[in-house]
Amino acid sequence: MNSLYELNQAWQELANMLYQDDVDEQAILDTLESIEGEIEDKADNYPNAATYHQMLEGSDKAAGFLKGLMTSLEASNPDFKWGWDEKKLVGLRCGAIFGEEEYEKFDGSVGTSCRVKFIRTIKSIQEGNFKVPELKKLPVKGDSYESFDYLPF
Repeated sequence: MNSLYELNQAWQELANMLYQDDVDEQAILDTLESIEGEIEDKADNYPNAATYHQMLEGSDKAAGFLKGLMTSLEASNPDFKWGWDEKKLVGLRCGAIFGEEEYEKFDGSVGTSCRVKFIRTIKSIQEGNFKVPELKKLPVKGDSYESFDYLPF
């Protein structure tokens, strides 16, 4: 039986594989979904526990997200100082703002999931200094998430 830490490591390794050219993306996504299910099952046995994944590749905003995460963790856990040792992250507490988003199910219907959208300090959550994001809807069939206005044709 894998620990939450091992499952998180496996999830991160697989997620990083999505950036490689010669991989079966659907197989990786299916495996990630399976690991997420195992993580959720394990997390159910921990009171008020959850797992948060912070992607650090593929975005020019990743450094800012990491800084925000570490700032919130340090403010919420007085004895914690980030020293680039991810094993120190296990068991820390922080505040989280959740938001719902739509996704397309395998049968083509639309489902919703609740995901962590922002990490904040525990104090800011307790004081109500946050706004719950609106439902992130799927684009209408035929629409796209991206604008292609930059294309010359």
